[in-house]
Amino acid sequence: MLSAASCLDWACELTKTSNAESLIKKAESDAEMGGAEIFLPYLSGERTPHNNPHASGVFFGLGHDTGTAQIGQAVLEGVAFGMADGFQALLDAGVEVHSLSVIGGGSQSTYWGRILAAVLQRPLVYRDGAATGPALGAARLARFTEIDAPYDEAFEAPGVIDVVEPHETDIERLAPKRAQFSRLYEHLKTEFAGGTHS
Repeated sequence: MLSAASCLDWACELTKTSNAESLIKKAESDAEMGGAEIFLPYLSGERTPHNNPHASGVFFGLGHDTGTAQIGQAVLEGVAFGMADGFQALLDAGVEVHSLSVIGGGSQSTYWGRILAAVLQRPLVYRDGAATGPALGAARLARFTEIDAPYDEAFEAPGVIDVVEPHETDIERLAPKRAQFSRLYEHLKTEFAGGTHS
């Protein structure tokens, strides 16, 4: 996914919220999971699974009662839906997934993890050093090319800090919204192709 945690940074600028952590807390305390607002998180186009450089970000379902918390919630959910689309592409290609670890900027929030776990309908593993996971993975790959060590020794997973399980009530709230998210993309993809997004 091209825009994940960066969508939150963008939403913070939009809503004049000081940082992503504050926006997530506001969404968690003041917004309803699975509310009316939907966000398509394609601020930089999208690779997997759409391979559409013309896709752009879209808010749908805004009303007079839409505020900062609802914008934040929609962004968290929209990114989760986008990640689920990419994950489904892996499954459709026959990839077997035994465990999902959260890394990068999104690993700082278990609330966002709760949303993602519900959308994926799978538990998420939070590991020690998850915020630096992408850089660590790149460094390990580079090191692996230079050493003579077994794969499992060179790529030993960091310790588990927490596991976020999907909650049935969250799954029930978010499943219809994910379906609507997918329909919106399908309806808009021809508009994206003819748009002026750059």
